[in-house]
Amino acid sequence: MLLVIGVMALQSLTRAVTEPPQYGVLFTHGGSYASKQSFDFDIQDDGQLTIIFELGDNLNENHLRSELEMTLYHYDPKEGSVSKFKLEAPKDFEKDREYSIEAPSALAALRFDDSETSPDGYIFDRKARNSSGGLFTEMFGYRRYRNDMALIKGGYTHDIPDAPSYYNTQFIGWVKHD
Repeated sequence: MLLVIGVMALQSLTRAVTEPPQYGVLFTHGGSYASKQSFDFDIQDDGQLTIIFELGDNLNENHLRSELEMTLYHYDPKEGSVSKFKLEAPKDFEKDREYSIEAPSALAALRFDDSETSPDGYIFDRKARNSSGGLFTEMFGYRRYRNDMALIKGGYTHDIPDAPSYYNTQFIGWVKHD
């Protein structure tokens, strides 16, 4: 019993002494592993986001639809809000040709940093956890695993609301402050 109380106290202490995240994060979530190759995101030296679409010639036609769109997410931890932007391939694209895709207008004025760790020490990573759902399901071995994305610093995990699962999620960068 003392061990349980000690663990709970340590978790509360970690949360109390850890400053909440101050920097927004930009990431994508697409329909298949190959989508990462169709949309390429790059942060320029001045922090501007560039998006390139290129569809390789070796793509199986059955997977074509998942390659033609991707969702771009901007999470602002100060507001607690997630903005989603749907990116689509040009209408009459040709395979093996690069197309510059305009960044969504809400992101055009922002500048980004593609460092793995934010200036305040957070990383963008999956938050693996499992839950049993109660005594009945625990007795019969049922478990539900969740692999949502989160901002993590030390032992503190800051949840991203409505975050997609880690499957085919790609970190792009942190929003720079002026």
